[in-house]
Amino acid sequence: MAMGTLVRIVGTASAKHRKIQQQKRKHSHSESVHCVVKRSSSGTCAGYDERKVYGSAYAACYVVMMGEKECERIAGAVAKNISRFVHKKKEVSSAQIAKEVAKGLRKHNKHAAFMYETHRDLS
Repeated sequence: MAMGTLVRIVGTASAKHRKIQQQKRKHSHSESVHCVVKRSSSGTCAGYDERKVYGSAYAACYVVMMGEKECERIAGAVAKNISRFVHKKKEVSSAQIAKEVAKGLRKHNKHAAFMYETHRDLS
């Protein structure tokens, strides 16, 4: 499968997820900023983005030939659980998030979890 195809598919899923998140934000009263410490040696801090978790979980499911609806269901569940995990903390490392995503994926599909763990850095 060509990487461009995967990006387009994940982009479509992310667009659906983005729309859901926009609707949720309309109803939330306040969102605190949570610091995600990046993998780089500089230890820079970035805001948490649930869409990134959703997209990476969706891609891991898609790569193991799961259907679109199943990918969306699993990615949504994993993203929701990771958001709960992150919002309990003021600061969290990207490695901690990755470990939790893999654990969440493993509950649904061990092959998707394996793909997520072994193919994290594509750049």
